Amino acid sequence: MDDSDLLNEFVDEAKEHLGSVDAQLLHIEALGADRRRFFHQKDGGWKVNDELRGLVRYQVGNLLSGVQPTGPFDIIFCRNVIIYFSGDAPKRTYRMLSSRLAKTGRLFVGCSEVLTDTDQYLKRERIRNVTCYVPARQTEARQKQ
Repeated sequence: MDDSDLLNEFVDEAKEHLGSVDAQLLHIEALGADRRRFFHQKDGGWKVNDELRGLVRYQVGNLLSGVQPTGPFDIIFCRNVIIYFSGDAPKRTYRMLSSRLAKTGRLFVGCSEVLTDTDQYLKRERIRNVTCYVPARQTEARQKQ
């Protein structure tokens, strides 16, 4: 897992706060018994288990620079970032992120972010009450089976 940001201080803050989880945001209760594999309750909230924390690699990056982590990633969270991009930057960024997803990977974006003209490489999917995006190649492979 990678956690990247444009500024060092944001990466440092992410390292410090990774242990705390917004249970509602991640729908932890919906995970059922599986949630105990990755999270534990502490101080009235949820914390990420050390095993999962150990899988995260932190780095400074820039979605617009052309130099990003290579992947493949099972999950990418890119929330409330691309809404600030203009021109063709959103489309290029979503294309790049889709190419970094594993075959069964998922992309989660902020609720205010609207993906347009991305059907050739990303397909919308619902998991319980959460919207995410999967690589179009994954959807096509499922349809052929």
